[in-house]
Amino acid sequence: QLQYLHNSWTMAEQLGRHSLFALAMALLMAALCIHQQPLTSTTARLNHFINSMRKGSDHSIIGSSHRGLEEQKRPVIYTFFQLKKFPGGSSDEEGRFYHEALLDTWKEMWTEAGWEPRILTLEDAQRHPDYEQYKSELIGTSANNLFEDSYDFLCFVRWLAMASHGEGGFMSDYDLFPLTISPDFGLNPPNNGIFTSFQQHVPCLVHGSPEEWERMAHAVLDKAVDKMFTEDLEFYSDMFALMDMFKEDPTSYIQHNIVGFYIYKERGVIDCDRARNLIAVHLAHDPTKNAIESGLLDVPKGMDKRSRHYFARTLIQRWREQCF
Repeated sequence: QLQYLHNSWTMAEQLGRHSLFALAMALLMAALCIHQQPLTSTTARLNHFINSMRKGSDHSIIGSSHRGLEEQKRPVIYTFFQLKKFPGGSSDEEGRFYHEALLDTWKEMWTEAGWEPRILTLEDAQRHPDYEQYKSELIGTSANNLFEDSYDFLCFVRWLAMASHGEGGFMSDYDLFPLTISPDFGLNPPNNGIFTSFQQHVPCLVHGSPEEWERMAHAVLDKAVDKMFTEDLEFYSDMFALMDMFKEDPTSYIQHNIVGFYIYKERGVIDCDRARNLIAVHLAHDPTKNAIESGLLDVPKGMDKRSRHYFARTLIQRWREQCF
């Protein structure tokens, strides 16, 4: 029986990755040996025990190990945040609370969806070797909305921030929240790294390889500078640059249209059929204003169209409750 116990322990060590699992194997097989069970009965019991462990509860050893492995496989989602400035150089301190509340909500929702959210800032853009060149060119154009650290200036230089960190990947606006987009989608993105926008020409959720991010950062900024100098425009944005690029060359990047806005069919009621075909929702300024005016949103006392962090939490909670 001592020999049987030794053999049982050796076999259990081979089967289990954890000492507790191995100990359970050894004790089980030792007990079987002591009771002199036939070999076929022993094998059957051992197989049953292993299968029960593999199919076991959330507290099983194998299950815990699997969850730990999955924690290491979270895909990364980037956003860009820098408090904008107004003409004259003053910062948007009045809006700071709403931006930071929205950013916190963005981080929380993406973490709950199985992703690793990371925030890029102006410092990341400034690390790009071409930052100073594009900064000079952008603020030297005819566009009234492009001055240093203005909202649209920051929207342009975020492309340099994404290119500068050198890993490529997903970037979203921080008012975009996950619906059906899964960690597996993030780990195995479509189109083999070719630059892709998931809401047509609106860069609220985009993806590309490191090389594609570098290419597109230059393409978007070059398009903006060229367009404004040749047409003497008073307003231009990175969204307009993407739109113009695709009109001129539909192969310049890939467009999908699987991001929605407020997915209510009436106040408080989610359109689950529509949500099923969307990977995320983009709660931008204009859709928020429209949803309030059309009566789709509950606006508690003290809140207004700036309270998108509240609208996001409410929408995602209702989607989870009503569509699953």
